[in-house]
Amino acid sequence: MKNDDTFENKEETIFDFEQELKIVKEELLKDQQYFAKQLEQEGESLLKEMEKKKKKRNSKKDDMILYIIKKTKDEYDVDELREYDYRDILDIYNDIKYQNRPWWIKMFELFFR
Repeated sequence: MKNDDTFENKEETIFDFEQELKIVKEELLKDQQYFAKQLEQEGESLLKEMEKKKKKRNSKKDDMILYIIKKTKDEYDVDELREYDYRDILDIYNDIKYQNRPWWIKMFELFFR
């Protein structure tokens, strides 16, 4: 009788273990799906932010290109400048801005350097 009783307990524990394993797998799957959804939402928000920043930089870049073309006449071509990245345009813009500063600022820098 004791042998039959212990055998029945083993079957119950095996059944409980399999049931718990199934529950754990389901919970793990839910957690994975939740993590994937959160990761996807975060990625989408970062992409939107990057697109906004790119649009803003492109509008600033276009303004700087117009200034460069206006001040340098035939030195640069619009298509050529549009191929450059934002940093290169900013460097060119700052150089031209420095070269075309007013004469009284140039005198001030000459005397007080």
